[in-house]
Amino acid sequence: MLTVILFLFVFTNTYAQSDSLTCVCFDYKSKNIELSYSEDSSLVAFNIIRKGFESQSKRNELFDMRNRTVGEYDLDNLLKQQPLPSAYLVYISIREPDNLPSLQQANNCKSIISLDSFRTEKHSKKVISNIYLIQKRQNDEYLKWKATQMGRE
Repeated sequence: MLTVILFLFVFTNTYAQSDSLTCVCFDYKSKNIELSYSEDSSLVAFNIIRKGFESQSKRNELFDMRNRTVGEYDLDNLLKQQPLPSAYLVYISIREPDNLPSLQQANNCKSIISLDSFRTEKHSKKVISNIYLIQKRQNDEYLKWKATQMGRE
């Protein structure tokens, strides 16, 4: 009985708080996030570039290192190694964004932080599975997506 009550308490609190998420704001000109859209725009991928991997050459270096490690597959050594860092934090959204006339209309935000702040070590090491990504558009309006973190590449 106690287990059932505990489960219901945890489930209710988790479910009730699920819409109050961290909101990460970025400008449409930002070079630290790459957006990819499916053909019908039903899926958007947000590739947030981690600090230290801003240059394409740094990302290529990491990918080359990863390919060499996989190519030199040795189970004993592979299990002893630390995992390679990831160049991106990847989030996806399968919903159309909300149009916001101003940032004050961004309800359901537990906190609003900039993309640069989100990319810091403090935030990028945490696993934040669901967030809102808010893009400032050229016309000073905003698009807000609810997004889910994908596993590391």
